[in-house]
Amino acid sequence: MPPPPLDGPRASEFAQTQRPRVLAPRLHPWDNAAQNRTHPWATSTSLGCQPAIRAVHVQNVGPTTESEALVKIDVLAWQMEAWLSGTKAFLEAIAGASSEAAARDAADELRQRAESEGWEAEEYFAEDDALHEKFQQWLPKLSAYSVVILLQSFVETHLHAYAKRLQRDRHLKLAVADLSGKGITPAKTYIIKVAGVPIANDLAWQELFNLQDIRNIVVHRRGRVGDSEDQQNVVQRLLREYPEDLSLTASRFEGVTHTVDQELIPTFRLCSQFLAEVEAFFQRLCKAAGYQEHFIER
Repeated sequence: MPPPPLDGPRASEFAQTQRPRVLAPRLHPWDNAAQNRTHPWATSTSLGCQPAIRAVHVQNVGPTTESEALVKIDVLAWQMEAWLSGTKAFLEAIAGASSEAAARDAADELRQRAESEGWEAEEYFAEDDALHEKFQQWLPKLSAYSVVILLQSFVETHLHAYAKRLQRDRHLKLAVADLSGKGITPAKTYIIKVAGVPIANDLAWQELFNLQDIRNIVVHRRGRVGDSEDQQNVVQRLLREYPEDLSLTASRFEGVTHTVDQELIPTFRLCSQFLAEVEAFFQRLCKAAGYQEHFIER
């Protein structure tokens, strides 16, 4: 039942500002079925295996009239937008927690505590050095590493999901799992060469492979440059590509710099750049493949 008409001069204004109501099905992931606690659209736990699009009716409610329109919900696009939105929020939160303002607040709190508890100077300066190291080294480094890992995980799983979707929708016999390679390589090969999506020349592919290289350095070597010549060449190439946003920590022992133990540090700005590149790339991929670029479209 629609709400009763509004009376008075604001009725027209209310009608213009009302947003469409989704009548059915309910799409929020927390509106789970009482019995099996699964999403209403779920048929498999694997990305790319859900029904790609669900059509629902929306109702525009005005003071005296109703109109209905068909809305298309793309589940895979919904998952993509949710992941990217969550990652962006996470990046903003950790960037704020590692900011200069947060460091100053922490330093002020430490100073007040030292004064109120009557610390010795040596104790205070030791704690101050540890606090400085936390905000200047550990928080920025580990936070950036976390975002890189999250983004690369998203890219790899969603590229494979779209490869599986293309196989199903285009009735292809070969599966992405049949192709050799690691990381995003099999999915790229499948999407371009098997499914024939015209996205081979997209410049973002190089950014995605750079993101994968940084992720591998973080996950497999804790960010370290590495011992082999190939590992060191990858690091040097990345440093040349992002001279303002990638750096190496100074690693010294007894006055000697050890290059292999230096750690690669991305900036939050580079993380934001990768996030924007990933989001734009998947929109272009969807368009090239004939899929919705956004999770809800009329």
